[in-house]
Amino acid sequence: MPGEPIRQNNATYVRINGIDAACFAGCNYLGLAHDPRVLDAARSAAGRVGVSTSASRATSGNTDDHAGLEVEVAVFVSRDRFPGLLLPDGYTANLAAAQGLAENHRCAVLDERAHRSLFDAARLAGLPIVTYPHKRADLAAELLADLDVPAAVMTDGVFTAHGAVAPLRGLADALRPGDTLLVDDCHGFCVLGEGGRGTCDELGLDLESGRIVITTTLAKGLGCGGGVVIGPNRFIDGVQANSTAYICTTPVSPIIAAAGREALRIVKAEPDRVARLRDNTTLLREVCDQPTDRTGDPPTPIVAITPPSPGSRLARTLLDGGLYVPLMTYPGGPSAEYLRISVTSEHSEEQIRRLGHALAPAALGDAAACLKT
Repeated sequence: MPGEPIRQNNATYVRINGIDAACFAGCNYLGLAHDPRVLDAARSAAGRVGVSTSASRATSGNTDDHAGLEVEVAVFVSRDRFPGLLLPDGYTANLAAAQGLAENHRCAVLDERAHRSLFDAARLAGLPIVTYPHKRADLAAELLADLDVPAAVMTDGVFTAHGAVAPLRGLADALRPGDTLLVDDCHGFCVLGEGGRGTCDELGLDLESGRIVITTTLAKGLGCGGGVVIGPNRFIDGVQANSTAYICTTPVSPIIAAAGREALRIVKAEPDRVARLRDNTTLLREVCDQPTDRTGDPPTPIVAITPPSPGSRLARTLLDGGLYVPLMTYPGGPSAEYLRISVTSEHSEEQIRRLGHALAPAALGDAAACLKT
């Protein structure tokens, strides 16, 4: 079922069910979905090219903003090493990438808690799937060693539900000749890496090897919409020529493409946004009793908490107290239902500490005290 309908919101605030609350939900990590400059770019594009291209990019549905956005994102993420290809969203970006990989790979090796879009992409591309235990690059290497066909290793860069970071260096080291690593970086883009370039940049992966493909959405960290596949020239050419996910779909609205270009310009011009996000991430993890050095992972602005049962009571109590933290059943979380907490660069210290105060009894497992907060 869909979540509760939201009447109004911005990067730190939501009005839901008649209640005004500090919002710790969703993925608008740099607050750009509401930036006035981004909104102005969207309005300007609406006047120039309308709401929809009404055709695929392979026919008459391409615009300057679509073409510009895919180049600018790819240059930013790969430091001018790779080209990119713009898709309607992150889901179709993964499908297009998998269809491209299926030309030369015969198996997909996935983290067992990888995003469901990666599983769907592999299946729809006709790649048999084998899985390895969550974040166990050593066991992924053992699986690869037992295969006698080229494989595509597929993983999130940052895992959607709980914010853990994949062991990308270990996975890259495990690749055999002919293998490729596909990193779905929807929650690392604009979050990790220098200036927000993503998880591969954060972990220092060697993109020059030509054995890494990156996909991302522009709806999370960038706060706009669309998806991008980024990879070696020959690979991108093959996806563009052969992927039905690219050829047979109408692209993201040109309004959103123009907004995305402006949002990326702001990210590059204002690196303090990413710095503020990292400061707020550190504070969020501190107040939720999940310090950033616990796992050795780079810190990400996502925290998942399994609440005392029933979780719906806690979520409702928080909302009544002016804090919106939705109860999730989204795949890949730490339990069947959990609170997924996210922070943006725009949250104030006071807002984050107020959330921590409200959650402190829950972190201690004291359901009664938590429900009194």
